[in-house]
Amino acid sequence: MPKKVLTELNSADDPAVVEYSLWALHQDRAGSVRDVRFAPYSVVTAEPNVRRWYYRLLTKDARYSETYADVVQWAMFDDPVGVSREGVALGLAHRWPGKRLATLVVQRFYEEPDPLVRMAMVRGFARWRGRSEQYRQALDWAKNNDPASWPDSNGKSDSATRRGGMLLMPPKRRNLQHDAMASTAMTRVESSEDVHAYILALDAVGFSLKTDSEQFTIFNDLLALLSHSEALRRVPIVDVLSLLSGDGLIIVGKGADNRHLPLQLALEILDTFHQLRSYQLRIGINSGPVRWIHLEDGSRQVIGHSINWAVRVMGIAQPNEVVVSDNYYVENVRSQLDRLRGIAFSERDGETKHGETVKGYFAAATR
Repeated sequence: MPKKVLTELNSADDPAVVEYSLWALHQDRAGSVRDVRFAPYSVVTAEPNVRRWYYRLLTKDARYSETYADVVQWAMFDDPVGVSREGVALGLAHRWPGKRLATLVVQRFYEEPDPLVRMAMVRGFARWRGRSEQYRQALDWAKNNDPASWPDSNGKSDSATRRGGMLLMPPKRRNLQHDAMASTAMTRVESSEDVHAYILALDAVGFSLKTDSEQFTIFNDLLALLSHSEALRRVPIVDVLSLLSGDGLIIVGKGADNRHLPLQLALEILDTFHQLRSYQLRIGINSGPVRWIHLEDGSRQVIGHSINWAVRVMGIAQPNEVVVSDNYYVENVRSQLDRLRGIAFSERDGETKHGETVKGYFAAATR
């Protein structure tokens, strides 16, 4: 079945159809989580078997499981259904998960109540024991202390020896816990690349003057809106990231196909907030070179003057306005006006609070 059809089936009302589409994408050598229509964080509300196959698909490629390591960790520790947790365990057993996730897999193994999930983890320990001392120790412990998770000669667990319930903690659990905490407290750069980026910066007007409760409401609203954004859903998850700022956030996309993402996203956000919210936002857009950084813990960062300039452009926007930089307009708008029908642009110059002159264009939907 063509991948395009499988992707369409992701949004079916019947969970069994969604599960089938995810299974088929997992079986397809070229299938990946980028072919799934719904956002990774929304999977927590899906049916258990849908979650199971989504986790298998998410852990199929290291790029995606590292990008959404928090989703993988939730699946291991907090998903309440064993059949779903088995999906992430099998996925992480199939390939080396990286040091951070490997530590968490071992930590979870000693707490996991479901023998089928533990057995999936043991298969991973056996496969990758040459790369991890923790895996070797966990494998030895399972062989001697947990027959329910130990496959028989046919590669299947002996159902007669399976037992549920919490396992006794091995002597080294405290050290494993310490290692897991240490691995997430600080991280290092794994790799970086210079890319041309398209940047949206936004903040909430008067954010610092609001109560903690009001600030949380705004923050929660922004994340909820972005998780359901049609503009963002069309972008591969490896090509976009978000940075939280003190009173807003920054969205950064890469790849020429995403050059209009900040503009589309900005107008989508303002349209929603104008209709439903009492507070106001300012949005600035810029494009230019940045350094895209991959960290060892699977997270990503981005730095560069182009990011800073997007914030400065935001600084000259009035409440509930979008302003694009002169550079963004020349580079991505002026020659594309026929593709941006329904959006009007007018020159807007201003000064930042530090007295810097900023040239830009006010953008607004005309419909």
